[in-house]
Amino acid sequence: MLAPPDTPLLDAARAAVAHALPEPPSAAALAAALGMHRATLHRALHAHGTTPSALIRSVRLGHAADRLADGASVTEAAEAAGYHDLPAFSRTFRAHHGVPPSRWAGHSSQDGPDLRPGAKHDKGSEF
Repeated sequence: MLAPPDTPLLDAARAAVAHALPEPPSAAALAAALGMHRATLHRALHAHGTTPSALIRSVRLGHAADRLADGASVTEAAEAAGYHDLPAFSRTFRAHHGVPPSRWAGHSSQDGPDLRPGAKHDKGSEF
């Protein structure tokens, strides 16, 4: 089953999380920022196949990936995404993106295969 398309709620939730970085909001704070009760936010996100914590984590890790692609160090990217424990950040990043942040660091489209999720890879590449 395909995921439902993005909605204004998902866009607003992602923007609220991104705006709060480097200190990510709790689910309750995110709900308050969106003008709704935490349980209402949970139900609305569940209808889109996600949860508040999964959405917050995804935005944080996406922000870190963008920082790494722009040349930030792994430590700088982790801190920008609100992670204060580098090993925990590395484990979470790898679980989410499929590669460790050190392999993503400094990557640009001119450096070779795009490591980001959904990127098309050449036949014969190690990816």
